[in-house]
Amino acid sequence: MVHHKLRCISHHKFGRFFLLRKPFRFFVFPSQTPKIFCLALRKKAQYVVMCLPDSIMDLSQLKTFRLRNCHNLTNLLMEFRKLQSLVELDLSGCSQLGCLPNSIMDLSQFKTFRLQSCHNLTNLLMVFGKLQSLVELDLSGCSQLGCLPDSIMDLSQLKTFRLHNCHNLTNLPMEFGKLQSLVELDLFGCSQLGCLLDSIMDLSQLKIIRL
Repeated sequence: MVHHKLRCISHHKFGRFFLLRKPFRFFVFPSQTPKIFCLALRKKAQYVVMCLPDSIMDLSQLKTFRLRNCHNLTNLLMEFRKLQSLVELDLSGCSQLGCLPNSIMDLSQFKTFRLQSCHNLTNLLMVFGKLQSLVELDLSGCSQLGCLPDSIMDLSQLKTFRLHNCHNLTNLPMEFGKLQSLVELDLFGCSQLGCLLDSIMDLSQLKIIRL
């Protein structure tokens, strides 16, 4: 197996970040990694990355982690709980990703979770409600997702919830009205979803709903 060191370090007004552009199948971080706040994979690199190195867990200052369109990424065998500064995780377009690691539930600063078009994702972790700081959850296009765990109703800070084109979603949790911070709800294209729950009417902050 050939490993390559990431060499593209860029400066941003909010700090430093890595932008991996080259089509490396496996990569490792340099031994003297600076403080990294954002890690993003772009263009050609997205199509060949099959796994992530354990060394990512040493990025204790990482706030934003973007793995959009990594079509060959099948699992995340990582101790996410070590990334206690993580605020945003974007896995949109990781179409082969079948499950999420339990360690994600231990991210206390986590605010934005994007899983758009993760077509192979069939269910969420039963303890999903542990993400108490979550503000935005995007599950749009998760076409194999059949149901939501009841614990998702414990996301008391959730403001934006997108379920656009979740074609297999048949119902919502009975206590949906507990999401009292919810401002935007997108259910457009959820063709298998039956009637809406009366409890949606209890969402006092809801301003946008798409059906």
